[in-house]
Amino acid sequence: MSIEVAEPRINTVDDVIAFAKPLGCDVSKDRLVPPLSLVAHEGGQMVGAALCHHDGYGLPTLDIVLSDTADPQALVRLLIDKVLLKLQAKGIAKCKINTYGQTDDSGFWSAAQWTGSCEPDAA
Repeated sequence: MSIEVAEPRINTVDDVIAFAKPLGCDVSKDRLVPPLSLVAHEGGQMVGAALCHHDGYGLPTLDIVLSDTADPQALVRLLIDKVLLKLQAKGIAKCKINTYGQTDDSGFWSAAQWTGSCEPDAA
């Protein structure tokens, strides 16, 4: 099955927040920026999200949340790259990234070949 990634619609924001909360991500609806966020679905089920939000002062924060059914390396890379491109289009060169769900393993980031750079793949 293929994964579909799209911005959360205004009527689905509550569902996205409800998906993220049991995985440890407690983002506030009033701080979420839906046009800079993404939700991943596979077979009609939500499997991941990249939730961009702000505190009104510093850098935006990007919370990456994955369910246990998602392919973590491919999905995280896809979500981060797409959101970083959105941020760069708005003139934002950096963000803070938090991870929840399947991304907690210390070997996860090296297996995903993540360098920590804010330069997204242009693919």
